[in-house]
Amino acid sequence: MDQWVGFANALRLRMYLRFIDANVDAAAYAEKVKALVQAGNFFAGDIKFDAFKDEVNFRNPWYTTSTSNTGNHCAACPLASYLKSTNDPRIAYGILQATGPKDYVGTIPGSHDVAKNKNADVSSIDISIAKTKPVYFFTQSELQFLIAEVYVRFLSNDGAAKSAYEAAIKADFAARGMAGQETGMYGAGGAIAWSNATTTDAKLELIYMQKWVALFYMDHMEAWSEIRRTDYPKQSSRKAEEIANNSLIYTPGELIVLWTNGLEAGGLIKRMFYPLSARQYNTNTPAAVPASTRIWWDVK
Repeated sequence: MDQWVGFANALRLRMYLRFIDANVDAAAYAEKVKALVQAGNFFAGDIKFDAFKDEVNFRNPWYTTSTSNTGNHCAACPLASYLKSTNDPRIAYGILQATGPKDYVGTIPGSHDVAKNKNADVSSIDISIAKTKPVYFFTQSELQFLIAEVYVRFLSNDGAAKSAYEAAIKADFAARGMAGQETGMYGAGGAIAWSNATTTDAKLELIYMQKWVALFYMDHMEAWSEIRRTDYPKQSSRKAEEIANNSLIYTPGELIVLWTNGLEAGGLIKRMFYPLSARQYNTNTPAAVPASTRIWWDVK
């Protein structure tokens, strides 16, 4: 029961931050997030469905449906470039080196790179990890990043924010079986050390960017939700074709608007469509809204 209560409190924390950023009774919810964090009644470990094994019919269903389509999964330039820029060893988790340049090479989203040989020219995603990978509902890493954000934004406690930030990174390394490799990252002089950020905005950027990294191959839907809430990673002002022709104009980690883009108003997708099955079987399904339209809590 303690774990269930801790899980519920973490969900509240996640939701309340979205209410605040959408200016929904922001002052009241700010008090609620402060109370939640100060009480510290959260879950231990990760909240996950962990029942898969490497046997037919018992593997993770994403792996089962992806094994015949490995060419559809390749590393994107924003993630690969950011991990390389910070010398992050987690780049080896889930991303395979391209065999041509023998390096981690991310593809420009929507570019002609998708027509190339994935293994030779760009890095493919290592789907073998997914055979027995749990489904994560809430990671300890995400929880600690949310706590760090609250300490920065609402409690003005830099020391506690730093501790939660480092605990978040440590938890993610541990969840990936890479425990101990994180200290060089956030220690003194490290590429993502807390001391590198000297302003509130810089500290939040560190939190948001590292949360984005930590959600890779752990909870992609939540990563997308946090991108829309926090606006990190930032969106590059450069077009995909420009970046492909001159990588020096690109800031590693920035999101790239697709080279070939079928979105109504361009840009990046902001919402999912209701599936056809919902429209067929539920007459109360809301009217279709363009995928470029922000959802209610994505107000920035």
